Amino acid sequence: MGKFDGRVAIITGASKGLGKGIAQRFASDGATLAICARGLDALETTAEELRARGATVLARAVDVSDKEQVQAFTEEAAALFGRIDILVCNAAAIPHPVPLEDYGDTHWDEALSAGVSATYHMMRAAFPYMKDHGGRIVAMSSIGGWRGVKGAGGYAATKTALVGLVRVAANEWGKYGITANCVMPMGMSDAWAGLLATLPPDTDPFAAVGTRRNALGYAGDPERDIAPAVAFLCSDDARYVTGALLPVDGGLNDLE
Repeated sequence: MGKFDGRVAIITGASKGLGKGIAQRFASDGATLAICARGLDALETTAEELRARGATVLARAVDVSDKEQVQAFTEEAAALFGRIDILVCNAAAIPHPVPLEDYGDTHWDEALSAGVSATYHMMRAAFPYMKDHGGRIVAMSSIGGWRGVKGAGGYAATKTALVGLVRVAANEWGKYGITANCVMPMGMSDAWAGLLATLPPDTDPFAAVGTRRNALGYAGDPERDIAPAVAFLCSDDARYVTGALLPVDGGLNDLE
């Protein structure tokens, strides 16, 4: 039996990268999945791969910065599967480095709407379906927020804000048996690899990931290295863990 047999998990930004790796792990652990991303073609490819692992999957194109789309997707998943047990908020806008003095309102608004606002709306949409039987919420923070890396003002702001938002949910919703935690990963996803390919090799902070400056000597694989930590926080083994920020970064000590 899988640890998530009989449980329904929503995973945002699941067409590739960390979200896909998390969905793959959850599928292998028996979860029924409701996955979303902006682009439907890549998402459907992921959905077919998950079904090949034996998972039941709902895949929908959703702009998580749009409150109405988030609500409709959540309601459809609950109606189709009868419950929602797990919410993994992974979707985010991956930034190209822009100094603060050149940061435009468009950069700022996109980062916050696709990050902290989207997570807020997803959590609120899922809450009624978790309130009566408990649930697990995990949001993906980032070393970019924790360390205030150069060129990532909006991204850093939203990833840091997620920690505060999740801890409020942990405090307010614990009485319903709902846990809420953040994971702070360092993984080499497709999106990050694509961005790195467009940047000079000495660009800060991305060179730190590209040159793999951490204790273990490599950037984590989404399914094998990052997803197990998320699965732990969503499992019964983590029933007493809430309001936590868990670094999953291979022992990253500095970004000098």
